[in-house]
Amino acid sequence: MWKKIKEYKYLAITKYWISGIILAVITFQFITNSLLKNELDINILIEKETLKYIISNLLGGLLGGFVFITMTIYNESKDSQIKEKRLRANIKEKNILFFINNIIAFSIGGFVYQIINNLFDLKGSDSFIQTLFSTAAIIDYAGIISAMTVLSILTTIGTKKRLKLQYGE
Repeated sequence: MWKKIKEYKYLAITKYWISGIILAVITFQFITNSLLKNELDINILIEKETLKYIISNLLGGLLGGFVFITMTIYNESKDSQIKEKRLRANIKEKNILFFINNIIAFSIGGFVYQIINNLFDLKGSDSFIQTLFSTAAIIDYAGIISAMTVLSILTTIGTKKRLKLQYGE
């Protein structure tokens, strides 16, 4: 399996994925805490909570990525190689559109995650609007959208790099 991972150049995207996760967590923590305190707070970058989020997101991201790569490798066929080549051609033709779509997809996913997370904080049905649209919730939405934008940028770069290594120009 490791031979196929190297052969299909999946290690090229891994470094961008890891960097993206770390920078996304730092972005989220920095933006949300700075907005809540109304001042730029650099100390948040070295706090225990930030480290906890980085480690948990790295483990989750790596495990999810490993499962994805495993399923992809064992499902590797001529048809999937043709689809990847089409994806590479599509990225080359519509570079900016692919980039924007990737940012939108990641941001929507992060936004929905944060809404669901806030729904679990409901105390009753009368506080529905207050919980979802409180100042803290809106700051969390801004933070998660920024974090997902950072992650999507690095994931896009990693995907393009992997496809370029795999199939050339």
